Amino acid sequence: MTENPVLPPAFDRGPVLLRRDLIADGYSDHAIARLVRGGVLTKLRYGSYVPSDIWQGSSESERHLLVARAVLVRAESSAVLSHVTALVAHGAPLWRLPIGEVHLTRTDEKAGRRMAGVVQHRGRLDQSELVEVSAMPVTGAARTALDAMAVLPAEVAIVAINHLLHSGTLSETELAQAGMQQMVDRDDSDLRRQY
Repeated sequence: MTENPVLPPAFDRGPVLLRRDLIADGYSDHAIARLVRGGVLTKLRYGSYVPSDIWQGSSESERHLLVARAVLVRAESSAVLSHVTALVAHGAPLWRLPIGEVHLTRTDEKAGRRMAGVVQHRGRLDQSELVEVSAMPVTGAARTALDAMAVLPAEVAIVAINHLLHSGTLSETELAQAGMQQMVDRDDSDLRRQY
């Protein structure tokens, strides 16, 4: 077993390192703990780490997305970044955004839940509502805007959505079409329940 606190070969796999990969590379739990104590690794969540130089050089938004990446990698269900976390991924300002938790939407249509630092939402997502940001699946800007309006205070959602509109990440037409589609989907769902 490798016991020296040096950068492990697993760093080639990306910024987020999982305990299982470090163990496969020959690092014991004791060696991983020494890497954390020695300031080489920073623990993101249970079983997930990032090189400390990356963590220290990251902005608050980037740190949230590193934790989000760790959550996605370890997710037991298929999920995409959504709601507040998708706003961060799309570059929205952090003004009053509650980024203490990572938000995901499950794509397996099973019930959502809240657990240590993670909010899993249940939602129906069409493939057209998904994009990739930094190699992570994320709800597109229009869907993200609608989700933000559902979970955030109005003034916080408006600031974030205005940023998406002014940055060109989202157009007024896309936002209007997404809102109309959501209303149609909700009406169809209500009709099915009635019959």
